[in-house]
Amino acid sequence: MGPTQGCFLFIPGIYTLFNGCGGTTLQTDPSDRTFVIANEFNDSDSCQQWEFTQVASGFVIRCILDASNGDPLYLMFRGGLRNGEPLRAGPTPMVWNVRQQDGCIRIMFSDQFCLDLDRHTERKVHLMKISLSEPCQLWFPGECESSLAAAPGPGAQMLVNVKAGTALEMSVLDRGSVACGLPHKARNQQWIFEPREEGYSILCSKRAFDGRPMYLTVEEPAKLHAKVVASPFPATWIVERNNADKTRDTFRLSWPNSDLTITAPEGHLPDLMHFDGADQSMIWRVSRP
Repeated sequence: MGPTQGCFLFIPGIYTLFNGCGGTTLQTDPSDRTFVIANEFNDSDSCQQWEFTQVASGFVIRCILDASNGDPLYLMFRGGLRNGEPLRAGPTPMVWNVRQQDGCIRIMFSDQFCLDLDRHTERKVHLMKISLSEPCQLWFPGECESSLAAAPGPGAQMLVNVKAGTALEMSVLDRGSVACGLPHKARNQQWIFEPREEGYSILCSKRAFDGRPMYLTVEEPAKLHAKVVASPFPATWIVERNNADKTRDTFRLSWPNSDLTITAPEGHLPDLMHFDGADQSMIWRVSRP
């Protein structure tokens, strides 16, 4: 059976990746977390768990165990697109294509190269040109017991601030204004996450008075204390799960290529602030209305 395009079949979530040749698992190297290797399976080792977040053009793949300085570790490479290029883990996400084949997946960076386990070392993981008959290029995705979607799932969701307990809402009087209010589950408090570019657009379930869709964005320019507003023009947001929350239903919403995060300080309208992991006003709990 030939490979099938996986963007429509593969479900975002958290997986352990077992190689189709050696049965070893993909992980970051304990001695140098910036290197990606294959090793024997250890069900308690979070460096063997990978979070697949769907974006418009494929998947961003992130190791569940962050770097020692708190930076995220994304699956990536630093050199050229060539045979033998080592896989790395770093703070810069790359977009990968996922295709299914014979119950496994092939993780591709282009139509020519994919992740491959070196047969000789059975430990080194690198890029190689695609060979449909090569089992070392296939990975079985074992879903982790604790796995939930890497980003809020499909359909309308409420975003409730962890610190204040208030819900993000679009004003029913001025459809361009965004505030936080007591949760009441009306459509102006319901948001839909749509894959877009390298992240998500966030669409309010309630439309503008003239029928146009309204998306979460900020007053230009996007800077410290920029006001969060709603607009007919979609913006891209980076949606990241809060790793400190083991229930895995809390997220932070950040402006691309920055640490500016939507926050809801008590007594103030939502705006952008530099991310502080200890500040719970920057964390949002997702729940069904």
